[in-house]
Amino acid sequence: VANSVIIIVFSILLIRFFHIQVYGHNKYKKRADNNRIRAIPTAAPRGVILDRYGQILVDNYPTYILTGLPNEMDNENWNFSVISACTAVDTAILIENFDRYFRGRFIPSRITRDLTFEQLSCIEEHKHELTGINYIQFPERSFPSGVNMSHVLGYVKEIDRSLLSNMVDFEQYDVGDLIGWQGIEKQYENQLRGKKGLAFLQVDAFGREVGAVKDINDIKPIPGKDVFTTIDLSLQKTLEKAMSSYKGIVLVTDPATGQILAFVSSPDFSPDIFTGNTTLRQWREIVNDPTKPLLNRITNGLYPPGSTLKMITAIALLEGGLTIEQNEEFECAGIYQFGDRVFKCWKVSGHGKVNLDQAITQSCNIFFYQAVQRISLNRFINLCRSFGFGSKTGIDLPNELAGLLP
Repeated sequence: VANSVIIIVFSILLIRFFHIQVYGHNKYKKRADNNRIRAIPTAAPRGVILDRYGQILVDNYPTYILTGLPNEMDNENWNFSVISACTAVDTAILIENFDRYFRGRFIPSRITRDLTFEQLSCIEEHKHELTGINYIQFPERSFPSGVNMSHVLGYVKEIDRSLLSNMVDFEQYDVGDLIGWQGIEKQYENQLRGKKGLAFLQVDAFGREVGAVKDINDIKPIPGKDVFTTIDLSLQKTLEKAMSSYKGIVLVTDPATGQILAFVSSPDFSPDIFTGNTTLRQWREIVNDPTKPLLNRITNGLYPPGSTLKMITAIALLEGGLTIEQNEEFECAGIYQFGDRVFKCWKVSGHGKVNLDQAITQSCNIFFYQAVQRISLNRFINLCRSFGFGSKTGIDLPNELAGLLP
């Protein structure tokens, strides 16, 4: 009886072993691989932004990011003190960064970025004193063209946990990724953004990295697509230099196609302030600057259209039957009183008596102050709308304002 029980028990064990090792081989191998293999995302470089002739406006350059693996950091305070001595970054900032990017004990958390060669060398010298500390290469944005174009090119923003939680397409991004936040970088985010790759590393039972996985090939990142603009870099440089001491705009277009050849909103700012470690003081200086360099005066500035409305007024006077006689004249004495307000002509002495042709030629304010009163407000507003006033132009830049009409 005892022998029979032993045979039955061993038979059950053999059947169970066969089920686990043969029938369930793939299932348990996958579980084991998940325990011994760590997949590390590798950043994809964003696409390059170029001018109409292929000259580079925005490029990528390799920078280095220092990370810490929480599960392997035996003495965090000691690690941070050594890193602080090598990088000259305050320990409190390093700890703040580490906590901000923390996503789990087995996922590397960013400590600092934009490490110089000297800083990397110092960390390498003290590598035996550090635990769980590594550095990875990361493609940062660079601007080699010598122009600002900050309101056109825009900038990218680093995603943190707060931003990620409020994003609709959050599954496509991760904490620490870059996302287009303004300008072309934002408008063409889906085109410029590449697809991240994966590096497979083997880890031991304690979660420590012990080398590459031999039987699995890394998945290479796919760079983003390049964007060609209609900007003429040489013309852009010339106009930015000409406007460097002035506040205003210059917009040069090709009249045959409507393509924008130069786009200057002055004052502007250097687009590389949003790369690297811009200090709070530097950021406050830009935000509080009374000249408002962050304002895109072309797409977001609202200004009176001035004498361009004289042409629309002339069309309204002539369209659909004469509201004014062809040679009818109005007196311009340099000033015109309407109600309790006095309006002036640009020519202080006045133009004297002028008809419509002369008023257009000489851009006489007083003539049009008087003539416009013969047009109903609704008719005038509708005509303005037909010329695009009060509507967006459709320029491929985000956050364009439409303008105001009564």
